[in-house]
Amino acid sequence: MRNLLVVGAIPDHKHKLRYGGATVLMYNFLLFLESENINYRFAQTNKFSNLKTGEKRNTLNKIYFLLRFLILLPWCDTVMFNFSDNGVCSIFPFLASMAKFFKKKIVLRKFGGSFEIYYSKLPQSTQNKVLKSIKKCDLVLFETKAGIEHLKKLTDNQVQIEWFSNVRDKSNFHKNPKQIEKRLGFISEISDEKGIADLLQMAKFLAPEYQIDIYGYIKDEKYIDFDWSAHNVTYHGEIKSEKVPEVLQNLSLLLLTSYREGYPGIIIEAMSVGVPVLSTTVGGIPEMITDGIEGFLVSPGDVNSAVRKIRSLDPQIYERMCHNALDTFNKKFESRSTNTRILKLIKELK
Repeated sequence: MRNLLVVGAIPDHKHKLRYGGATVLMYNFLLFLESENINYRFAQTNKFSNLKTGEKRNTLNKIYFLLRFLILLPWCDTVMFNFSDNGVCSIFPFLASMAKFFKKKIVLRKFGGSFEIYYSKLPQSTQNKVLKSIKKCDLVLFETKAGIEHLKKLTDNQVQIEWFSNVRDKSNFHKNPKQIEKRLGFISEISDEKGIADLLQMAKFLAPEYQIDIYGYIKDEKYIDFDWSAHNVTYHGEIKSEKVPEVLQNLSLLLLTSYREGYPGIIIEAMSVGVPVLSTTVGGIPEMITDGIEGFLVSPGDVNSAVRKIRSLDPQIYERMCHNALDTFNKKFESRSTNTRILKLIKELK
């Protein structure tokens, strides 16, 4: 591999509070490439946003990105596309055709864990177009093992497909496993899809023995003027990404009560600090957590099971879960080892 063109989105540092996990992973990989002195260029898909609102300027972004992509395409030998479901099913087919026309190696890195569902809802003509573009790839990197099995069936094993995990850097913060203060925390967007109603129901059963802290951007308007204290929880507002490990360190357990998820980075951040997680069995989460090992798994909406499992924690079980969470992070989700493996796969393309 001589010249690598990387395509994707990175965090908008002008609006630090709101950006997705895919942009964090993209930025993490670019920093890794620089640390390895890899000769690469970057075609950013989300460069421009409204300075006041943070909203993306979609038309301007498309124009800028396409021009940069076309200018850099002749220069490179390999193109690495980094997209979530929407990008794979919208712009990627066109870009893959362009790259193939110029006889470039094509790598697709698909973020998130919901591709099977997203793909199934597309019109048949769009499905055919997406599948055709994926078959043009020399290497496909998928974030969930369930997604890999689905894609292998779609492509009849004609494409090299490899698993990569959502990753984070090692944390400077570490939970003291001997401290179980019965302080629970939720860190995500505030919406019904994230199971906020279930969280409030849990608080009703657990109070006053347990404290529940909620952090995140309010997506559903009904929660804007919500009386959180009346439901035995404390809402702390949005939190900057660099503050998340410090907040996690002070929790006994991270709660994620979602009805829909992909491969949530907040779980990995919790494990990087050594904090166990109670989460629902949606998306790629069962690939991340084993019930009773790094935390607990419950079915979406099963408040009674969640409360029962939280109450089952004793100091011995808790200390073991903290150690397991940190150990799993180091083995599966630490960024440098995963990025090294991805780069090795790209270099080995023939």
